[in-house]
Amino acid sequence: MDFEYMRRVLMDGVLSVDDMGNCTIIANNDVADTFVLVIKTELGWTEIFEAGPIVPDMNKLPKHTFISYDKFEFSDSQIKKRIRTFLNDGLRKITQARVAEIEEAKKLLVDFREYL
Repeated sequence: MDFEYMRRVLMDGVLSVDDMGNCTIIANNDVADTFVLVIKTELGWTEIFEAGPIVPDMNKLPKHTFISYDKFEFSDSQIKKRIRTFLNDGLRKITQARVAEIEEAKKLLVDFREYL
């Protein structure tokens, strides 16, 4: 029996973000889950909204959905860390990511109040 060792992680994708303080990232994994990250900065304050997995075509929530909202004083390093964490989370297993317009993210997001 063979055993693998010396595991190496190689980054295969690169996402270019022009304005980290104001951006929307939509990401997918191989099982068609969609994840959304919205970052908005105004007057020195940054707001980050994160949601997923979302399955847009089903028009219903999956078994588990994560929603997060944070507001903090603008910090370039903190924003970079959040984007890296979002893209490289081992549970999400993101294989595709792109920068999008905020309107596209809003269309993807289910009105969570309907499920309460």
